[in-house]
Amino acid sequence: MSIRKPAEERKRDIAEATLALAAQEGPELASTQKIARLLDLTEPAIFRHFPTKADLWRYVVSLLGERMEKSWLAAGKENKSPARQLRVLVVEQLKLIQTVPALPSVLFSRGLQSEGMGLRTLLVSMMARFSARIGETMRAGIEAGEFRASLDVERAAWLVVALIQGTAMRWTMSGRSFD
Repeated sequence: MSIRKPAEERKRDIAEATLALAAQEGPELASTQKIARLLDLTEPAIFRHFPTKADLWRYVVSLLGERMEKSWLAAGKENKSPARQLRVLVVEQLKLIQTVPALPSVLFSRGLQSEGMGLRTLLVSMMARFSARIGETMRAGIEAGEFRASLDVERAAWLVVALIQGTAMRWTMSGRSFD
């Protein structure tokens, strides 16, 4: 059996194991039984921290959201031009995906987006926040004269999100065969 840990630390361990399994097998196959086995715990120990599998996935998705927000903040910390900040935002998001290979699978999982899981709103909110962050950077670029004034910021921001998502899906489907 595993050693006893504080609840928050154990929850993070469970979330990390869930992400590891989701990266290997896909989110739908990351069962609580497999998660427990990976951590040398019992299934009831998993359910002690997360009463339902949906609760576990909500925690995992919120953890991913926190990581995404941190990377976005890091991208804007240095005093860079808006165009450079946009580039860094895209690169940081791609690095995060490479660091957390389950991220694309989680975002696009039909099972996690099902009504029973109740994660669709959370996942859409994460993407909307990222698009908004990109849009803010583009607006600053317009003000700085780096982007044309007629740029439709909302559409352009979603196109950048789509570019990242498409790249992430291609990377996932290729067996993560390129950087």
